[in-house]
Amino acid sequence: MLAGDLRWLRGVPWVSGGVLAAGVGLPWFLVAERSYPGFLWYFFVNENFLRFVVSEYGDRYGHGHSLPYGTIWGFALLALMPWSLALLVLLWRGLRTGGLARLRRDPERSFLWAWSLAPLIFFTPSRNLVVTYALPALPAIAVLLAGALLPREGSREEAERATTSPGLAAGLLAGGALVLLVVAVGLAVFARRVPVPGSTLALLGGLLLASAALLAACARDTRRLIVATALCIPWLDAGGRALLADQIGALTSSRELMAASSQRDRGCELAFFRDVPYSASFYGFQGVSLEGNSARLPPLVNAPACRLLAVRRRDLRHLDEEALTGLHRVRGFGGYVLFGNAAAG
Repeated sequence: MLAGDLRWLRGVPWVSGGVLAAGVGLPWFLVAERSYPGFLWYFFVNENFLRFVVSEYGDRYGHGHSLPYGTIWGFALLALMPWSLALLVLLWRGLRTGGLARLRRDPERSFLWAWSLAPLIFFTPSRNLVVTYALPALPAIAVLLAGALLPREGSREEAERATTSPGLAAGLLAGGALVLLVVAVGLAVFARRVPVPGSTLALLGGLLLASAALLAACARDTRRLIVATALCIPWLDAGGRALLADQIGALTSSRELMAASSQRDRGCELAFFRDVPYSASFYGFQGVSLEGNSARLPPLVNAPACRLLAVRRRDLRHLDEEALTGLHRVRGFGGYVLFGNAAAG
């Protein structure tokens, strides 16, 4: 299309392909509508139209977001870390050296650019997003980035020149350093929410220092720096998940919460302020959910028998001190805080 040649459109199987797609997908949609009346309207209108133009579009299965227009581009740069800054350097260098003109003569690269930009442009007017919406663009961007960093075409001198740019080296170093900084800040925040042994924190600190030392050692050789930045995130992710396995489980699972509540008076009933997590049902939870309605708290507070209330930490900001009057904090469990009434002791 960039070359102005639309003859390929004639070869697209519009009729047979449309019939095949309808034959595969239509029965499923009809069964879904029959089982859940109103599904077709919700799916096609709410999820594929209203979510782009209104913040409260009637989300049933998650939680709506209200973000600035164009946030998807920021999400894409975030998902591409630590390569984002290097990518911006390469884009600027390509535009200054006639990259658009060369693109018209290269259909394969044109296709990769169209693949990269289509999801980002599509979600630009959307304000209801999660970072994973940028994922469809990443494979094509990765191929383009690899071709720009380590070109296979041209002379050896051209390939060397492409990887010895001071701006490129600075972008790679800055991207790697930014990843290390974000991981360090994230670890500090995580350690405030979930108790982490000092020995584990020391080992994680060692991982960060080793990654920083690797980047510094490769700073003078761009090719080695490319490899070093590529290793940063997998290295830190694997090490962090291995060392923090128990803490991550405590944050995302209600196992410890259920164990603590079961060790109290057996007549003590547990309620969740919002939806009951699946893991709680897995561990035998048989209580109730207040469905986020603070008006249902007084009966729990004033009950003569022991009552416990589990509240997600992020939901505490929706509860003022007056709503929690008569409840005392028992302790925190990862992503939850457990409260008890007077009878809970």
